[in-house]
Amino acid sequence: MLLACTLLCLANLRAQVVTIGTDTTSTDSTDVCGLYNQSFELHRVQILYTAAEITAGGGVAGPMTGLAFFCTGLPDALSEWNVRMAATALPNLNDTFANAMLMTVVGPWNYSVTQIGWNPTIIFPTPFFWDGVSNVIIDLSCSNFPSLTGTNSYTYTDSIFCRYAGITGTGNPTDLELTSLSHKRPNLQLTCQTAPLCTGMPSTPIITGPAAVNPSVFFTLQDSGPEYAGITHRWQMSTDSTTWNETSAGTWGFLHTSQTANTWYRVIDSCVFSGLASQSLPFEVTTTPLPCNVSFTYMQDSLSYAVQFTSFTSAPGAFLWEMGLNDTLYSANPQFDFGSSGSYYVCLTFEDTASGCTDTYCSDVSVQQLPPPSATIGGLFTRTLTKTALWMPVNRESAINRSR
Repeated sequence: MLLACTLLCLANLRAQVVTIGTDTTSTDSTDVCGLYNQSFELHRVQILYTAAEITAGGGVAGPMTGLAFFCTGLPDALSEWNVRMAATALPNLNDTFANAMLMTVVGPWNYSVTQIGWNPTIIFPTPFFWDGVSNVIIDLSCSNFPSLTGTNSYTYTDSIFCRYAGITGTGNPTDLELTSLSHKRPNLQLTCQTAPLCTGMPSTPIITGPAAVNPSVFFTLQDSGPEYAGITHRWQMSTDSTTWNETSAGTWGFLHTSQTANTWYRVIDSCVFSGLASQSLPFEVTTTPLPCNVSFTYMQDSLSYAVQFTSFTSAPGAFLWEMGLNDTLYSANPQFDFGSSGSYYVCLTFEDTASGCTDTYCSDVSVQQLPPPSATIGGLFTRTLTKTALWMPVNRESAINRSR
């Protein structure tokens, strides 16, 4: 009997490689829907594989522990390469990225494709648990700055299940939102493990995740207990750790959410075969206010030395402009006449009246010499500034007193 149990457990943990897509058509070197791309310095792609495709390939409910693509070219090494996954009921991809419930399984890594054909399986440090019925979204992103020079190509199967975004510049590739659709969905191999069936009382779940977050910024909480087939996860939240409300996030082993105030969370794991359930201890996530952030742009009138300023801030608040001529202004978007051409050092001090934090941004403002009257046609001199991390000490009392 013990031998039979051991053999059953080994069978349950055996890996199954699921292949989706058999077309041998290869993309060209600039295609945009693969795991890498040489056309953009920041690149992000989402690909949907259906539950029917995974099941047809031999996949069953349980942890997904790796993936591979069939590459027909070798690019340079990828920087900040991320793989995130999510279960979804979406039948296909629409015009925006699906960001809710994305779970990071790989990265950010520096990653190199090392061979033509099925590249070596990328093992997930954090497995993704598949429920056996949901479609799966795979979200890939990387920073190729300054650019890739290798060959970006892979085999694909024509479908409507891929969308992408790319820009030239620097930043976090996971933040890209501009999106386009592609029909060249990469062929994929998924490594799936068969999860053992739950029996009896589930082990007490333990929540892991950030202890503090910024307001309205999404974060992920994880039920770190072992995954079994037949386990459901009910997530609840509370503002006082006493009265609990169900979340709208579903029954996954992780919760992707945001908050604006300190909140407690708990998860209830239930086994559908035994009808028994266990509950985690409350997990508190505090809210830390976002830092102030201020900058401005300006536009000169074509017929005078008057300049229109436009401020950009993280929240409503109080403004103090110092125009470089011992003049001060207090509106959010003032106009000021400098009287002559030249370079003027302008500072904007901003105070977030809700949090009390302050920030100062200073920049040289170039006021152009007016053209001769006979050559004046109309129009505007324009210039847009880019903030260069110039931070100045702020006397908050002075700013407040002078704005009254």
